[in-house]
Amino acid sequence: MMLTDIFTELEKNPEFRKILYSLQQGQSGQVVGLVGSGKAYFLSALHHKTGKKFLVITPSSEEAETWWEELNSFGVKAELFPEREVLSYQSISPPFDVTALRLTVLSKLLSGDIPVVVAPIEAVISRIIARSAFDQSLIHLYTGQKMGRDDFIQLLEERGYRSSDLVTHCGEYGYRGGIVDIYSVSS
Repeated sequence: MMLTDIFTELEKNPEFRKILYSLQQGQSGQVVGLVGSGKAYFLSALHHKTGKKFLVITPSSEEAETWWEELNSFGVKAELFPEREVLSYQSISPPFDVTALRLTVLSKLLSGDIPVVVAPIEAVISRIIARSAFDQSLIHLYTGQKMGRDDFIQLLEERGYRSSDLVTHCGEYGYRGGIVDIYSVSS
């Protein structure tokens, strides 16, 4: 049996049809009583049937990861928007890999390339960069584009990239002669 066949069976369910109709009319709906991966299965079927975008908010990072894994296993291209891992009042920066992942998801959201985002509540309520500031922080590179090495390095440093002799981590760059190696945040 194919995955689409499983969704076809669910479409016969009156509760599913009721929620589906509500969404198609631009209204909200409520589903109760689903347990385990049944929740992700139900949402996957709704997404496959409607093409609508969804935000899944979970009480914890662990539950968000479970949702993300299950949605992807049902064929939904879901992204995980992680929490910062530090409290907003703490005077330390979140781990760079977490910041990079958050920025990558935000970038994909702005481009409309994500149908479902899964996030723990802590990630949703924490402050994020304003869209205008985010747009201004992006560096767009194109094949054949000409730019001086020093100007390019200055752009990277203004955006928080760190110089390294050997580029092995996200957010690092290195250069030798006219070659600049970058480990992009969106890599």
